[in-house]
Amino acid sequence: MTMTFKRGLRVGAHLFVAKMENHFFLGNEEVWIVAESPIGFRRWMEELRLEPRPEQEHELGGVPTYILTKENWEGYVVPERLFGERPVPEDLLENCKKNILLPEDEVFQITRKKREEWFNA
Repeated sequence: MTMTFKRGLRVGAHLFVAKMENHFFLGNEEVWIVAESPIGFRRWMEELRLEPRPEQEHELGGVPTYILTKENWEGYVVPERLFGERPVPEDLLENCKKNILLPEDEVFQITRKKREEWFNA
């Protein structure tokens, strides 16, 4: 699931594509995707030209499954939707770490480290 805390900031699309990039980086040949809302359906199934797979049922049932293939990823999504450098330049990564605005207790819940330990790692 891709979730943002405020609608309208247009970050969900970036998060979704980053998540898909990780799937292919890990070696997957395809990713099964289901829309969790009408907005998600329009944004992903239609806009990214995903392939319908009605015979593949989602484990929770009720929603059709669509497939993002590696071929579609490399041929359409990467040139049209994926931006930036890989890997991220070290100075940019360090600057981003400084600007993460999580409260101390949330940093610990996520990383099991104190804020300073995690940001300085």
